[in-house]
Amino acid sequence: MLPPMAIIPSFSDQHLEAIAKQLGDTLTGSEITRVLQQAEIFNDVLLGETKWKRLLAAFKLQQRADHSGNCVARAVEIAMDPVRYTAAPEQFAIRRQQLNTILAFSGMQLGEDGHLRRTDPHQDAH
Repeated sequence: MLPPMAIIPSFSDQHLEAIAKQLGDTLTGSEITRVLQQAEIFNDVLLGETKWKRLLAAFKLQQRADHSGNCVARAVEIAMDPVRYTAAPEQFAIRRQQLNTILAFSGMQLGEDGHLRRTDPHQDAH
């Protein structure tokens, strides 16, 4: 798990889009509202838009304001809390794997406990 005050570098636009698309496929509209609120992302400006575009816009605005990727990382952890998947653990495993493919490029990994950890972004390239 990342230390509470660790500064996570901002995610690139491409990484944000991929994360938003993955979470958009995972969450309902009301779950997105809850995740954004719990992650303290208050720039939810595209309420009527496609779920992933709504997430992407909120992530970009908050990340730009914070100058870090902490808000996005927190949203990922909230959305991927394993407790949400107790009735369907195989769904958690699939979604976690898909997110980890994206997160690996940013040197991050989502553990089985639902917490993000730093990794070597190049270790899978060897």
